[in-house]
Amino acid sequence: MKNLTDDDYLATELNFGSNFQKIVQFYVLECPVVKTGSNGEVERISKRGITFEEQGWKGALFHTLKAQMMEQATPSLKCNYHPCKTEDLEEMFVQVMDSVPFGEEYCVFEMTDKKGVMRSLFSSIRHSIAHADFGMKSQGGKTAYYFVNNNGGYIKAKIVLMETTLIKWIATFKSDPQRFKQK
Repeated sequence: MKNLTDDDYLATELNFGSNFQKIVQFYVLECPVVKTGSNGEVERISKRGITFEEQGWKGALFHTLKAQMMEQATPSLKCNYHPCKTEDLEEMFVQVMDSVPFGEEYCVFEMTDKKGVMRSLFSSIRHSIAHADFGMKSQGGKTAYYFVNNNGGYIKAKIVLMETTLIKWIATFKSDPQRFKQK
């Protein structure tokens, strides 16, 4: 099958099944990301969310979370995971979208700083769903989600993840981080 374009994903009917509901609940209503407001106060992006830190994903365990998430994705995501500086985004969008076929995952997104890479990823997924700038495509029993984080015409992220990956990431986030501690 040919590589899919933005329009291919966004033109599809959405399937509001139980997995979709779980994805919306977690990535939108319970998003673990916090931001610093203009007044310097830290606030949750989703008022119902439990932050990474509150869940226990802090320090070395925060890096473990990313490693666990990559293990649960398709092998292609390990090669196509690109947190980028603003000036590199457009080139990376073209490079990845031209080379990654359906059923393979990729994450190309703007990172604000190296310490905030996971927060940027979760935030991009959240904003895409919350602003209905996403699509789903099913083929051969697999469902891919296509997310675009569009901020007033400026594209901050293009991400394709399989539904199974998104569900596994939720379970990993909600698990006890202490089980991954080195003994």
